[in-house]
Amino acid sequence: MKTVKSIVAASVMLAAMQVCGVAANEMNKSYKVEPQFIMGYAFGGDDMGTLKYEDGSDSDVTSGGGYTLGAGLKVSFDAKPYGVKTSVNYHGDSATAENADITFDRFEFSVMPYYQLNENVNVAVGVSYHTGVEYEVDFEGTENFEFDAAIAWMAEFEYMSSRNLAFSLRGTVVDYEVAEHNDRSVSSTENVSGNNLGIFMTYSFGQ
Repeated sequence: MKTVKSIVAASVMLAAMQVCGVAANEMNKSYKVEPQFIMGYAFGGDDMGTLKYEDGSDSDVTSGGGYTLGAGLKVSFDAKPYGVKTSVNYHGDSATAENADITFDRFEFSVMPYYQLNENVNVAVGVSYHTGVEYEVDFEGTENFEFDAAIAWMAEFEYMSSRNLAFSLRGTVVDYEVAEHNDRSVSSTENVSGNNLGIFMTYSFGQ
C-alpha cells in the first residue's frame, strides 16, 4: 500500500506541474500564475507507534508529523497585495527497519488565500481536504487503520528570501476519525489529532 501511495503521489505531483505550466501560459495578463514545488517537515499530532532498534535507539511515528512533498499554483493579481495558493501534497511520517515498518500518511488538497504585508512577508489562512488517511504497521503481519476524510484549517507566515524562494511556518488543525480496521468497519468515539506545526520551503517557477 505504501509503494502504491508513493507512485500515486509522484504521478499527482508531475501532473500538477504540467497543469500549472499550461495554466501559466493561458491565464489573462491581469493575473500571474506561478507553478510551485513544495517541501516541508512538521511536528505534532498524537503518538501512533514506536519502532525500537537493536542498538537501543528508537523512532516515533505521529499522526501530524513527518515530511510533505507537493506541487501547486500561486495566483497573484497585478497591483494588488493579495492572491491565492493551491496545492496537492503527500504528507507522511514513517519508521523503517529490516523486519518492520510503521507509516501514517495522507493526501492533502489545499487552498490558502494570502495577503502581502510587504515585498518579503506574506500571511495566509486556508483550508485543506485530507483523504487517503491511513496508519499501517507491518510486523509479523500487517495491521491497518483507515480514517475518514477530514477538513483541516491552516495559518501561515511566509518569508520571501528571493523572487522564487520562500520559507514559511505553518500551523494546521485537524482531527481524524477511524473508519476501518483491517478492512472492517469500526465505530469510535475517540479521534486522532493531526494538529501540527511545520517548516516549509517553496520554490516558484515564475519570472
